[in-house]
Amino acid sequence: MQSAYDAVSGCFNQPLEFPLEIEILPKDYDFAGSLPLSPGIWFEERSLGIRKDALGKAFLDARLIFFGPQSTSLERCISDAEHYNASHILSLFDSEHLTAANLRKKHLLATKSGLDCTSDDDFRQLLRHELTINQSLLNSPLNRHTKSPVLWYHRRWLLQTFEPEICLMTHATSSSEAQGHSSRQDICLAEMSVVMRAGDLHPNNYYAFTYARWLTDFISNIENPALGDANIDALVDSCLDTLFDWCLKHPSDISGWSFLLSLFSRCTSKDRCATIVGKLLDITIGFRWHYGSVWIFIRTALFSTGALAEPDRIASVQKLRQQQSILDVSHREVDASKVERGPRASFSKALRSATLYLEHQQGETKNSQATNHG
Repeated sequence: MQSAYDAVSGCFNQPLEFPLEIEILPKDYDFAGSLPLSPGIWFEERSLGIRKDALGKAFLDARLIFFGPQSTSLERCISDAEHYNASHILSLFDSEHLTAANLRKKHLLATKSGLDCTSDDDFRQLLRHELTINQSLLNSPLNRHTKSPVLWYHRRWLLQTFEPEICLMTHATSSSEAQGHSSRQDICLAEMSVVMRAGDLHPNNYYAFTYARWLTDFISNIENPALGDANIDALVDSCLDTLFDWCLKHPSDISGWSFLLSLFSRCTSKDRCATIVGKLLDITIGFRWHYGSVWIFIRTALFSTGALAEPDRIASVQKLRQQQSILDVSHREVDASKVERGPRASFSKALRSATLYLEHQQGETKNSQATNHG
């Protein structure tokens, strides 16, 4: 039976069409359904399970290879595939292992520059493999990897540095013509799926949605014929619906709602924004959501982004006032001691706070307009 290092390295080094789902298992875990690759390591299809003690053994071997006496200089490391393979295990054990991430950068740059005498197809295959392993680390139920600034920056660096190669890979495999959108949107949606999966695993994932903000700017500004025209409206529209559906499933996630607001500021279709806000108001009132992140989004979307036309904004405010009036009547008819407890009370307080804020903002707007006319 192979060693822990060889078993994990073999899983990473095989051709990966899809990202792996990696899970760290308890020390006493034993899966009787299949034979392990190595004591404490199981691999089935796209799932890799590693016991903590086995991961520790693999890490020690990887560290010995990476920092051993044969590694006298970084220049010597970057042409050695064994060191490159060991770096993935170091990142699996420690998501913030900056030296391992930097070595992979140098290995990719050296390969592209021809130091390893590889063809363009070989390099694109290596690049695709690196992106897949990075996604495996970001989208697996691991302790810190989904919110690792080192891993998110590494993915950002890959897109920035090898943008022409990624564009060609996406264009070659894209079904965009049949679906009526561009390869530019395919890249954006594919990367957004990585971001949202990381958001599923780690709520309020600041680093994931910071990457998403950078991504929309970066994709919009790429000048590459393989991606088609830079239609910013189509790009934003392709993200709006997907992100809004994700936010509805994670109503307490302020990072997702904040990113949706940033897309509102770039969306030129006020009707599209009004539709989203109207749907959100109906859901919020219907389910009596009291999440602060949802109410902050509603208040900001109505008055701070300029994404809604004035008639739509007035209609939304009137809907909130109407709901507030209904609650005020029900409060007078029901025992106050019963009203002021539980989710209903939280929803009532959130609605009242939002209504007061919106009325104040409307008053400020009217005063400002009166001053300007005066």
